[in-house]
Amino acid sequence: MKKLILFLFLPAIIFGQTENKQSLELPDFIITGTRGVEMPVLQKKKPKLIPVLSNDFFMPLFSPEDFAPEILPAPYQKELKLASPVTTYQGKAAVSLGRYTLPAGEFSFVKDFSGLIMNFNALGSNIGDYVPNAGYNNSLLSLGGDYFVKSSSSFFNGTKFSFNGSYFRNSYKMFASPVPADERNSSIFSEGASLSNNAFEYMSYDFALNAKQSAFNYLDSKETMVNGIGSIEFKSPLFNIVGRMDYKGAALKNNAGYDDYNALLGTTALLKIKPVSGMVASFGVYLANYNSSSFFMPAASLELILNQSLSLFADFSPQVELNSFSDILSVNRYASFQPAVFQRKKGDMKVSLRYEYGRYFEITGGMGFASYANFLYFEDNIFPGVFSPMQTDAKRFYSFFKFTFLPGPFGYFYSDLTFQQVKNDGGNYIPYQPMLDADLVYGYDFDSGLLFKVKLGLQTGAYTDSANNDKLPSFQDLSVSLGYKILSNLTLKLEANNITGSRNYYFNGYREKPFDILAGVEYRW
Repeated sequence: MKKLILFLFLPAIIFGQTENKQSLELPDFIITGTRGVEMPVLQKKKPKLIPVLSNDFFMPLFSPEDFAPEILPAPYQKELKLASPVTTYQGKAAVSLGRYTLPAGEFSFVKDFSGLIMNFNALGSNIGDYVPNAGYNNSLLSLGGDYFVKSSSSFFNGTKFSFNGSYFRNSYKMFASPVPADERNSSIFSEGASLSNNAFEYMSYDFALNAKQSAFNYLDSKETMVNGIGSIEFKSPLFNIVGRMDYKGAALKNNAGYDDYNALLGTTALLKIKPVSGMVASFGVYLANYNSSSFFMPAASLELILNQSLSLFADFSPQVELNSFSDILSVNRYASFQPAVFQRKKGDMKVSLRYEYGRYFEITGGMGFASYANFLYFEDNIFPGVFSPMQTDAKRFYSFFKFTFLPGPFGYFYSDLTFQQVKNDGGNYIPYQPMLDADLVYGYDFDSGLLFKVKLGLQTGAYTDSANNDKLPSFQDLSVSLGYKILSNLTLKLEANNITGSRNYYFNGYREKPFDILAGVEYRW
């Protein structure tokens, strides 16, 4: 194994300084940053309970509030990546006050220093007690940078170097537990660096090293994580050879006597063939070693361009995930203590079609089936409001539909719908896995400077227990926001969240914010 990894990754250093047959063109100005409403504190692949959080806040098209009215690690926030509008800015400052939001604010700044793009973000939010002890507050500071080496350089030509560092803290209470005033807080430092290059005709590579130090007052728990990722692809006109490696280690200890280290090493080797124009088929293997166990499965994918507008995608992707204590709390902050757990996805077979109509709209739809060993889920089966992380074998049938209508004369529209059934081997539904999960956004920017946007978040069909005796009420969050541009870069905002006053829950007993109205101002430069 060591020889295989050395063979796959060492040539990146050699070829990276000799190959210069393809130029690399970079945009004149690049906006980077972090969405202002989601704490990007745990940027990693989460358990299948939730999608990964977005990193694209600094985009004038969709404001930071689009899929999260406050900075909460809600279990079902969506990743949204749309084309950036023509107008970009170096900085942004925004503040808002509301019935329960006192206050929320963000400051972001991006600057290009002759190839070195630096970004700084400061975010914060304080949610008041809409029910006793339900308040939540957090804040984030982050600094990052990207440096692009010119393609004409004789050393690391076309390479992108990146670094980042952040500090995140939060505080909340277990308000649906037997001790509702029990307060939890955490402090998390994260740092990372990476280098990547896709400019060479015969090779591309991507390497990253990330670390995170977390401290929780809950059992005085302290965790240190390290994550190393590397990939390299050798290219030819007929086939490519791909190698990937992902190492994750987590050391955890607390005042109850727990002190242990868990690690996972995943490697993938693929052969990509291009039998005809517009078709790429990949075949290979995935191998994972974790603690004293190992996992081996084939992997495959197919990409087929049917015509100028229509594409077909299919893949079979096994994976093992290490979910540390901080990972678990990022999914459900009301969870009880749990050392790292391994979730094994024995296979995930999905097929999808994508239709693109120029720069106007894009439609993607598909279906899939996944089989899991040790699927991670939560249940408050010991104390109400204190959720025990649990695992079981599970199967997931799902279909999805995404529609993106890019900004135009009729406004913009985005929808993301997922239908799923996640069941254990006994045929019961896994708790807190909604059968329908949907987000819809429509907006229109008038020439007069008036901005209008309406959003709907919907979840239904989630059970609260393994026996399937109780269901969560349907989650419905209808929001409307208005903005008015006093100047081209100064906007007044008014937003109403949960207009229908629905009693919404992600986890049993922990009610989300009721109707809230916020007023604020946003300035860009």
